[in-house]
Amino acid sequence: MTPTFGTVLDTAKWTFSTRRVARSAIAAMDQDFAHARPGDLVLAQVDRIGQHRRVQLQSGHPSDIFPGDHVVLACGARYAPDQFEGLAEIAADGADLLRAAAASGGWWRATNGSSPRPG
Repeated sequence: MTPTFGTVLDTAKWTFSTRRVARSAIAAMDQDFAHARPGDLVLAQVDRIGQHRRVQLQSGHPSDIFPGDHVVLACGARYAPDQFEGLAEIAADGADLLRAAAASGGWWRATNGSSPRPG
């Protein structure tokens, strides 16, 4: 049985970047990833684990993530010269978790010797 949109949202791990979102205001999903903008909410399914093995929940507490988990986070860029730089872009084949408090986006480059992709 395929879970409904509402069920997936209810069971997903909502990250810290979504802490001020009124869940009752969410009405639909859009799969037009090419037009995602910074601040847009993203419902993502974890495909693989890279450097980030957990997310920071709305409460501020960490939560481990596993392949198959659903997470809700904000699309955003990241500039962290000691780790990763990433753009607020989502490709048709997915995006990377750029930080545990959760911004997703297109990985751009690793800096300062960190691992090649944040995952």
